[in-house]
Amino acid sequence: MKRALFALAGIAIALAAVDLAHKADAGPVHLHERSASYVFFALALMSAWTSALLATRSLSLAAAGGVVAGGAIGNLASVAVWSGVPNPLVVESFAFNLADVFVVTGFVLTALAMLAFAIRNRDRLREPV
Repeated sequence: MKRALFALAGIAIALAAVDLAHKADAGPVHLHERSASYVFFALALMSAWTSALLATRSLSLAAAGGVVAGGAIGNLASVAVWSGVPNPLVVESFAFNLADVFVVTGFVLTALAMLAFAIRNRDRLREPV
């Protein structure tokens, strides 16, 4: 469990730092304001997400979850620094940031890791909860 926790936390902190550095370099472009309820809801979801992944004791799930958590932390920290979330990346009519990319990528990685975890532990899938 400690390895999974350190993997998740290390990846999350590193990716959040990359996101915040990119936003700081680009400046508050396309700033999207967020409410206090957004921050509360995002923290609650991230806590539930990371707790569930850590309960599996899977290093691959923790690493993938760390990518999602890094994106979430990047956007939550942005609210504290800029009073909103800057979106310096623009493609046609879409504005986004690295944290958004990390969250989407992390969800895909988590789905793949979850599938691999289920295949590796298929004998345990029928155990009562």
